[in-house]
Parts: sequence; structure tokens; C-alpha cells
Amino acid sequence: MFTKEQLKALKDLNVIQHFNTVLDSEYKRGTFKETDEKVADIYEEATGKKISRNFGCKICVYNLYRDAGKLYRESEKFYRNENLRKAREAKEKNKIKENKDK
Repeated sequence: MFTKEQLKALKDLNVIQHFNTVLDSEYKRGTFKETDEKVADIYEEATGKKISRNFGCKICVYNLYRDAGKLYRESEKFYRNENLRKAREAKEKNKIKENKDK
């Protein structure tokens, strides 16, 4: 799971569209090596997995974006659901408080 800080760092790298292209169209557009290195660093930090650092290997880079993209989507969904759960809990607490005040 990516942390919220890691999700923000990936968004700042503008790689989300590349994740989506790989996952939805099974195609990888060109990216800069520096960007690929940063995505690899973030992915390794999040998962503890060591990945191929052969950025000249198109399949290796494709697999990095595929795996990081899947994790990105899972993490986004988790935090979205967590925020919804917190909002529901806050709403329920407010209702309980309002009922006690009556």
C-alpha cells in the first residue's frame, strides 16, 4: 500500500496517466529515465520488493508501471473508502449528540 505522501509524490510526477494506459490499454508510453527511477524508488519503498533497474528494458519498465499502477489504484480506493467511513462515523456521532441534546 502506498502512503498518502507516496500517492502525492506519484501525482506530482504526472505518472497516473501512464498507470492508466498500462492497466487499461496494455500499452506503455515513453517516460524519462529519471521519472522511471523515482517511480521505482517509491514502489520499492512501499512494497519492500526489489525490482529490475534495467530501464532500457521496455518489458521491465512496463511491468513496473503495471505493478505500481495496480498498487496505486488499490491505495486510492482504500483511502477513499477510509475517508467515507470517517465521514459516516462523524455524521453518526453528530446524530447521537443531537439526540442527547433533545
